[in-house]
Amino acid sequence: MKNHFWACFFILQFLLTGLLSAAQPAVASASMYLADMQDSDGIWHRGTDSMLLDSYAAVMALRQCPDAESNPTLWRGAAGLLLALAECPGWEENLLFALTTAAAAGSVTPAFFQPWADVAQGGWGMEIGARADLVATVLVLELLLDLPGHDEYCDQPEVQAGASYLLSAMTPDGWWQLGGRSSPGDFRLGCRIVGILAESSNRGLIASSNLADALLRLGDRIAQHWQREGNKGYYDAAIALRTLCRLGRWQDALPIYAALRDGQDQDGGWRDFLEIIDDIQTTTAAMTAMAAFQLTIPPVSPDLFVTADGVTVRQRITDDGTEEWQVQALVFNQGNGVAESFLVNFYAGAAMPECLLAQADVAQIRPGRSVQVGCRLTMEELPRWLVVAVDVDGRTPDQNRENNLCRCLVNEASNHDEPEPAAHALLGGELWLNGEKPDEIIFLAPGQGAVLSGIAVARGYSGPVEYVFSDNDNVIASGNVDVNQGNAMTMATEWFPEAGQHVLTLSVKAVVDGQIINADAVLRVTVVDEGAMLQTWQFVQSAWQKSVSFQAREYVEVEAMSAYPDAEVTLWVEDANGVSQGTPVASPERPGRYHWHTGIRHPGEYRACALFRQRQSGALLAEVSTPFTITPTETFSNLTLTGVSREHVLACGQTAVLTIGAQWQALANVPGATCCLTWRWEHEDGRPVDVWPEISRDAPVALETLTQRTAMPETMQIAFAVQGMYRLAVLLSVGDQVLLRDYASFQAVARPVPVIENRVVPELVQAGAEQVATLIRLRVVDASADLLPGEPASFVTGDFSPFLNDVPGAEVVAPLQDIRDRQGVPVASGALASRVDYGRCQGDSDLAPERTEGAVTLHLINQGEAELSYAPTGNTLKVGEWSTVVIAIHQVRTSENGWQLGRQIGSLEVYLTGVKE
Repeated sequence: MKNHFWACFFILQFLLTGLLSAAQPAVASASMYLADMQDSDGIWHRGTDSMLLDSYAAVMALRQCPDAESNPTLWRGAAGLLLALAECPGWEENLLFALTTAAAAGSVTPAFFQPWADVAQGGWGMEIGARADLVATVLVLELLLDLPGHDEYCDQPEVQAGASYLLSAMTPDGWWQLGGRSSPGDFRLGCRIVGILAESSNRGLIASSNLADALLRLGDRIAQHWQREGNKGYYDAAIALRTLCRLGRWQDALPIYAALRDGQDQDGGWRDFLEIIDDIQTTTAAMTAMAAFQLTIPPVSPDLFVTADGVTVRQRITDDGTEEWQVQALVFNQGNGVAESFLVNFYAGAAMPECLLAQADVAQIRPGRSVQVGCRLTMEELPRWLVVAVDVDGRTPDQNRENNLCRCLVNEASNHDEPEPAAHALLGGELWLNGEKPDEIIFLAPGQGAVLSGIAVARGYSGPVEYVFSDNDNVIASGNVDVNQGNAMTMATEWFPEAGQHVLTLSVKAVVDGQIINADAVLRVTVVDEGAMLQTWQFVQSAWQKSVSFQAREYVEVEAMSAYPDAEVTLWVEDANGVSQGTPVASPERPGRYHWHTGIRHPGEYRACALFRQRQSGALLAEVSTPFTITPTETFSNLTLTGVSREHVLACGQTAVLTIGAQWQALANVPGATCCLTWRWEHEDGRPVDVWPEISRDAPVALETLTQRTAMPETMQIAFAVQGMYRLAVLLSVGDQVLLRDYASFQAVARPVPVIENRVVPELVQAGAEQVATLIRLRVVDASADLLPGEPASFVTGDFSPFLNDVPGAEVVAPLQDIRDRQGVPVASGALASRVDYGRCQGDSDLAPERTEGAVTLHLINQGEAELSYAPTGNTLKVGEWSTVVIAIHQVRTSENGWQLGRQIGSLEVYLTGVKE
């Protein structure tokens, strides 16, 4: 393989090479560091072997800066890199040559790397014809994503194929390995692969149904690795930071960002090893990663300042002879923006509210202009130390507020020797974002932040002051500053908030003569992701109204509002613990609105969340959410009595044992909710039957299920003495209020009298006997309640011969006639079933157990008649033996599984005689 040394060296340096991005004070310092390290030929030299690698990394990092187009360091580096490549013959077939050429040129398409593509596997190799490998594929995809013009190749299949190759190379444990076994470099490699997949997905270059879940899982792994391992090197921190930013996990990225910010050297670079003088690789990796975070500092802003030299105090005698002092201060705007209306305050000793002497309003100062502002004081008001403070309430976006205050000695004052009690204050009692007091709602995109600042002033004290910035009681920055009496000291920190409501606090504290003096400033703001908001609506009184409070089993309508009309919105709902609760469905009638059902979720705080992405590229525009509440709900419906049919018929005096329950639906989301079930007997008009007591039980509501079930605490025995109609009712109540009821009807009827006519029981059975007319009517048992109208209840038989030889081919055919139901009405259609039951033999032994008789047969009823038949198989009985065969006649019960035997309503007897074979 050609250039084996360079290929291996580049692969080793792959683990020390970070790519791309821009922005931030730290990024600006790093850009200056790279400019200082650049040689006159445009190349960065740390050593002969690393010259191209350092230059490649520096050029790619500088391309991510906001001022890349006008940055001379970048263009000198790009030109020097192209010249250096021309002096490296024989590299044309190596992927590294192509990568470096593309980086210097600043533009490339996937087709440029086609010679190195592995069509079979989908990735790229280090040399033409080589198999795809992870390092080469990562290098190509990172370059494609980091250079401009990705929209031109979004429809080309190479990126999708490369991403698929990376996904297919994942190990069973869900990560990647450089070699055949795990190594320290695997975390770096995996982070870069995850970053590529996330950025490709953000831009819409790849699509997979499982990719979002995979990226979520991988992001958790990276965040947990950082929390567990901590900062073991700035390069690793930079790789993890950039990947988390591409995943949109800004809060997970913030601690890493802070570690890199605090670890930057004074010259603007970063070093993983102190012995390395110029660590270009680590610096470019950190610079690129930190560029994902951007401060929203306006490019144009005023810079007001006032100095003691510009303050004059002159005595003046008024027309009425009164002595007063004219105080004037010169205020200058040395910024590049117009300072609109602002106040100038004059204080005695310190810029504290209780020390305020006078106040003046200034309309406007343009850049480069000044204005004189004055006030008049009496001799008694004239302080020893006069403090002038400009724009105390933060009307202007002044980035540099330390020069907004000055303190000067007034020799003419008469109270020079009065002691000043020690005190602290924050100038104006205010906190500022980007140098000004913000609106109640501010718009910040993910990764955007602001500079949070305040100015500490002291009276009667000079020395160290401890300060703490906090956001919703969580400390975001702290430190110490030295404050001189009467002067001011600025305290500032970067603030990258999440969307939502924030209570920002700056607290200052000092110890003077054993006592603590302190001061606080509080700022309340609501942060909204830039260009996007969500609003929840409720359907009330046939109309949708804005609301943040909803009940169980109610629709929440979420309106997605965006400054980007073509944005693609992804919506979901999560609970207070961040657990997803499903996805709202787009409203077919109201564009831009989505519906989500509260169901029977527990009461509490919930949140509708949304991602706004560019429709073509898939780039993330905004991620927003809005809270709402599901209130406690208890609604019951659809009560049904269980364990009994809707209608029952019992014979008078017949005892029935009932196992009764109830089923109902509970729309409840209150833990511990209960209701009471009461069963009672009623007359048909609803009056309770006094002779039977009520049975009640409390039923806890299972919140996880919609349908609730319970049973009576005991079985119920019932017998009716008088015929008539009754009903068993179940009542559902909460407290004293009956909410629902249901019942089953019971009819008590007179018991039928059994009739058996002309049953033949011969004393001696002989083969070939004459036919005998046999009549069998209903035999009543206690199961008569199972009879329903229209079901067969009795029958008579026609003539048939009950004597039968046990030989094949013999058959008894008995006509069933006059089939009627329990009310005596002929049954026009239906079915009966018969079952053969053998009696005991008279002879030497019982019937053979392996006989095939005993089958169940179905017989159809037609106009009150049916036909029953029985045929023995033969050779069941020995010669001289005989047996009674009972053909039992049953009702037919139907079910989901077919039909089965019901209650027996009668029987026929047949006498079977054994004969010679």
